[in-house]
Amino acid sequence: MQLQNKSLLANFKLKFKKNTKIHLLKMLKSSENLIKKDYSKKHEKVNNNHMSLKEKQEKLLSILENVKINLKKEGYNEIILDTKIKLEYEKYKNKPHFILEHNKYEDLNKIVNHFKKTVNKTDTSLIKDNIFSILLEQLRPKVEINTLIPILKQYLKQQKKLGYSKIFNNQYYYNILELIKKQKIYLNHKELKQTTI
Repeated sequence: MQLQNKSLLANFKLKFKKNTKIHLLKMLKSSENLIKKDYSKKHEKVNNNHMSLKEKQEKLLSILENVKINLKKEGYNEIILDTKIKLEYEKYKNKPHFILEHNKYEDLNKIVNHFKKTVNKTDTSLIKDNIFSILLEQLRPKVEINTLIPILKQYLKQQKKLGYSKIFNNQYYYNILELIKKQKIYLNHKELKQTTI
C-alpha cells in the first residue's frame, strides 16, 4: 500500500491546491476501504458457509430436545429435565457452537452426563408397590391371599413398563384373573394326576 500511495502522490504533484489534494486522497482512501470491506464480506460468505445466530439457536434447541427425549425414554424425570434443558439453553444460546460442534467440543457429553447424575429416574419400585397394593385390594375378595401374592409379584416382575393407566382401565386386573384361572386349571389337573397314581 505504501508504494501505491507514493505513486499516487507523485501523480498529485500536478498543479492542485493543497486542500484539493487532501480531499481527493480522503475520497480515494474511503473508496479503498469500501472495496476491502465488500471483498471481505463476499469472501467470508463463500468460505464460512455459516448459519445465523438464530438458526444456530434453533438447532441448539432441537439437539437439547432430542437429549431430553432420549433421557426420558431411559426413565429420567421429565419435569426436572425440562427445567435443566431450559437452563442449559439459556447458558448456551449466545454460544451454541459448543453444542452444535459436539465432535470438536465435549460440552454436550458433559451436559448429558451431568443430567444423568443429577436428575432422578422415576421410581419404578414405588409405582410397582402402589400397583401391587391396588391389585391386592381389588382381587382380595375373589382369590385367597396365599395364592394371590406370588402371582401378583411374578406378574409385576414380567411387566416391562408399569403404568397407572393400566390399573384404571382394569387391564392388570383382568390379566391376573385370567392367570389365576389358568393356574387353578393346572393345579386341578395336577391334583387329579396325583390321586390316580
